[in-house]
Amino acid sequence: MAPLIDQFDKNCEHILIHSGQHYSQDMDKIIFRDLQLRTPDMNLQVGSELPGKQTATIIERFEECLIKFKPHAVMVHGDTNTTLGGALATVKFKGPQIPLIHIEAGARSGIRNQVEEINRKIVDQISSLWFAANKKDKENLLLEGIPEQGVYVTGNTVIESCYRMAGLIPDEYIKQRYGIIRDKYTIATFHRQESVDQKDILKNIVDAMNKIGEEYELLIPLHPRTVKKLKEFGLLLNAAKMKIIEPLGYRDMIALLKGARVCLSDSGGIQEEAAVLGTSVVILRDKTEHQRYVDSGFNKLCSPAGNQIVPVFMKLYNNQSK
Repeated sequence: MAPLIDQFDKNCEHILIHSGQHYSQDMDKIIFRDLQLRTPDMNLQVGSELPGKQTATIIERFEECLIKFKPHAVMVHGDTNTTLGGALATVKFKGPQIPLIHIEAGARSGIRNQVEEINRKIVDQISSLWFAANKKDKENLLLEGIPEQGVYVTGNTVIESCYRMAGLIPDEYIKQRYGIIRDKYTIATFHRQESVDQKDILKNIVDAMNKIGEEYELLIPLHPRTVKKLKEFGLLLNAAKMKIIEPLGYRDMIALLKGARVCLSDSGGIQEEAAVLGTSVVILRDKTEHQRYVDSGFNKLCSPAGNQIVPVFMKLYNNQSK
């Protein structure tokens, strides 16, 4: 949302609501700092909870914002529990009807039981205006019965933010900060529910990372959710050329993606950012909402439940040069 918030600050009156869904305060503060975002008008301080309770708390607290501010419209972005909670509170508001605008509408992975897929499909069904990132996402909306007159292909704020940040980072930054050389390392992230909440799948990922990290420089910024599950399942990330680092701010993540030879990740946002930066991704998922990068041959899908992570990584790594 950062590019939009910048424009809103310059051109119209608006209220910035932060749910506080991120349960690492350090990550939260770093993201706002790196994106040079102003302090939100309201922080709902939802924190980490079970999905049902978290979503319910967002609905309850966002409803209080609607009563207080009486907005002419509400804009939500993406596919998080914050997006769903804000959307449901808006359409259920007992007062004048408030139009709901969904940014990044129409993105689909095709995985019906994926939390993010459920969230974005529900939000699209109850929205008033739909801003799709590309023509394919617009087609997805029309196939689901969304009226075409309310759908707009607008481009992608993730890509806009990435371009802006990448241009501010000097080439020598990663060597100075992390002691690594451009095109000589790999970066990996994994934190999604379907990746880390099942022991056998997380073990597959850990085993693959340990093998890759024995031969190749591998940086892994560990998400708090992943740290928790590694401890719970008794799994250990440890290899000769592996370096575990703290969760990254936006600036450092873009810098490391920009310089990496290959990325391994289950993140949807990273797939887009890496494509902008020219870095191919081994997608640690069965399906992706960004299939166009796979169809082009730039990224490779690789099920974390199988034993192909290392071979797929090797093939992609050996074919890359930046």
